[in-house]
Amino acid sequence: MTEYLCATCKQFAKDFAEIDIEESIPRRTIASNVYKLKESAQNGCPLCQIIYQSFSYQIPKSNWSETLAIHLSAYKVLRHYRKDTAKGQAPCNQDPKEPKVWCGIGTDIDRSTWHPLPLVTHEEKEAGIGEWDSCNIRSIADLSSAEGVDKAITLAKRWIQNCSTSHEKCGMQPGGPVLIKTIPTRLIHVGSKDGALSPKIIITNPSSEMEYLALSYAWGSGHDFAKTTATNLVEMTKHLPWDDLAKTVQDAIIFTRKLGYKYLWVDALCILQSEGPDDQRHKDDWSYEAARFGQYYENATLTIAASGAISSQQGLFLDRPALCFDPQPVTLTINKIPGGTTHVEVQPASPSWELSIQNVPLLTRGWAIQERVLSKRILHFGASCLLWECRELKTTEASPNSSDPKVYGYRNEEFVSVFRNLENQQQDELITLWYQFVEVYSGTNFSFYRDKLPALSGIAKRIQSRFPQDYIAGIWESSIPQGLLWIGWGGQEPEADPSRGANRPSWCWASPVHPITFLPIMTYYKDQYVTLQVESWSVRTNGPQTSGQMLEGSVTISGPAKSFNLYDLNLDFVFGPDAFDKEGKTIKSEAVQGIRKPEDRIAYLDYTNFLGIINRSYTCILVAKLLPSMWTPTEKRVIGAALILEATDHVGAVDQYKRIGVLCLPFEEYWANVEDSKTVKLV
Repeated sequence: MTEYLCATCKQFAKDFAEIDIEESIPRRTIASNVYKLKESAQNGCPLCQIIYQSFSYQIPKSNWSETLAIHLSAYKVLRHYRKDTAKGQAPCNQDPKEPKVWCGIGTDIDRSTWHPLPLVTHEEKEAGIGEWDSCNIRSIADLSSAEGVDKAITLAKRWIQNCSTSHEKCGMQPGGPVLIKTIPTRLIHVGSKDGALSPKIIITNPSSEMEYLALSYAWGSGHDFAKTTATNLVEMTKHLPWDDLAKTVQDAIIFTRKLGYKYLWVDALCILQSEGPDDQRHKDDWSYEAARFGQYYENATLTIAASGAISSQQGLFLDRPALCFDPQPVTLTINKIPGGTTHVEVQPASPSWELSIQNVPLLTRGWAIQERVLSKRILHFGASCLLWECRELKTTEASPNSSDPKVYGYRNEEFVSVFRNLENQQQDELITLWYQFVEVYSGTNFSFYRDKLPALSGIAKRIQSRFPQDYIAGIWESSIPQGLLWIGWGGQEPEADPSRGANRPSWCWASPVHPITFLPIMTYYKDQYVTLQVESWSVRTNGPQTSGQMLEGSVTISGPAKSFNLYDLNLDFVFGPDAFDKEGKTIKSEAVQGIRKPEDRIAYLDYTNFLGIINRSYTCILVAKLLPSMWTPTEKRVIGAALILEATDHVGAVDQYKRIGVLCLPFEEYWANVEDSKTVKLV
């Protein structure tokens, strides 16, 4: 098929044929942008069609632009071919799914990231490995048509039926005592197909058993769509103003009805929304409902997730650009291998569960993380295809019966899998994963950053039911020192957000707007490396501890204490929402990933007002000893990590302080001989 290739792809095929073992083809620009690539594909170039399709699956459409060039490269032609291809054995000494010739596409977004194109050798085809199945691609429905939506309905019904009747785990709640099933206070009755009954809000009976679906979606930047308020609630129980509903809500109502269910839960319509800062009915209703959100998703028969949409005005039934073409495999020749010439086949891509779930816009929204973790079944309306997720199956519309059990490289996935199997987990392992999960979660988006803790309430409640212990503003009782050692990494400056703090104490990782990460206390030597003593704590919330609706909180701690003037320390780096080296030059936070060397002297400040902080003395209390990432067993040096504290004006039996950062210094030089201990109350 190379005779049908465009000039650029013909040259690539020519170079591909002549590269030597372990040689590579340098990055070659295939098109100046995705729109030019599509033009070439429309003109009939089969390789451009494959690349366009693969690009559509692998690069979020929100990243497409007229200045984003697409590149093609290939390398590593040979890896120890062998002849024993009988009985389906791989023709080389490696995983049969890993191509012997690597060919991939990349962009200027991230020059270090390349996405492989599906490639199969002649030997693999003879062995029956890597056979291309066009049915995978053609099974993806075009949701812009009524026929495509009906096709999606049929598949969704099949997945639900299979899960309900065959998946034992999906009928169970995550570990811990069985909680009383909670149904939402209000639901949408989705109406009838013939229009005799129009959609409306109903008030439920708490003791009734009702099957319902739930919607997980992003509101987006514009909130100009119909919502339920205290003023219009009675009217909404008569009928919903259809034309004023968000497009995603309209689609979800239609889809729920077509699936054969009567009821749907949507936050904007089933919770009283604000009519102004003095709207007490909204505040009371939101406080009550927010503590129950997790159970609403947990008890829903299915969660419909608008995963591919960035706003509620896009809807569920998104355009699927990859369906523009139905490309066939392209055969390329390789001349320079032992034994002469061979061929490889570049195959059309199909959307993988792994890439599809990593790239969905919805999961950049903080609330959606909990909605996903707690839901027993989720139907994701992705940008490329439908994705199914339950406790026993993760699959795509392209391959609806095969499971993708692991998703590599996505840090939330391990926590999600462990959480769904709580009854078999150990406390220490789960708590470690909790803090890794929080690191990712802290970088998600919120309309109101005061929601960071409430948006975890359902997850926290489940963990607490499995491992009973206090939950202290996002920190677990068994790991308070670890939970205090967080540092901020770039992003919006905390003071710029009106909900900064929002009754969250200074020591709470949810207090800043920007993402955080936790410094690595050596878990296996925790007793040896932790120097901080936790004396007591006090947290007052609106609702149970796990509600996250903080009113106030404090932790009383004691440990080795010393006063430092940060300027006199001649620090190597100062980090915060911005970062500086010792000469005051601004650097990127990513340039220094944590404490790399034993001699590093670093201050991680919670604010960007360095001039007001750097040349003053502060009380610092040592929390733990850390090993730097470049530490080796022959080096005895460790790092002492301390909280930087600023005294408040409060007068009491115990001195009261606010946290303003973390100070990391070589332990032997700065802390080994400190005998003074101090007890303070952090607020």
